Amino acid sequence: MARLVFSQASTMTINSPSLEKELDSLKSVNYYKKINVSFKLLSGKPEEKHGFSASGLIGDKLPEWVSGDLYQFIYDSEDARRQPLEFLISTAGKKGTYGEEV
Repeated sequence: MARLVFSQASTMTINSPSLEKELDSLKSVNYYKKINVSFKLLSGKPEEKHGFSASGLIGDKLPEWVSGDLYQFIYDSEDARRQPLEFLISTAGKKGTYGEEV
């Protein structure tokens, strides 16, 4: 599902003449050179993301998340930001899943 959200954002970038001039759209990252920021597609595992400093998060399909480890990792990485932005998207899921906890 993360790939779908990222793919839609990339498509919007490519279809906007003004954004396309400013952003580099690659397979798993959209990069804005002027201020050195990026919109990245992440795997569902918190491992191997050391040094990550997020300005925000778009999380989808919460009932399918195995645990809250990745969310907690990204949430903690936002500490350096004054106003991080998070979108957590879900429908009703199964009882007992991480989505129910959120």
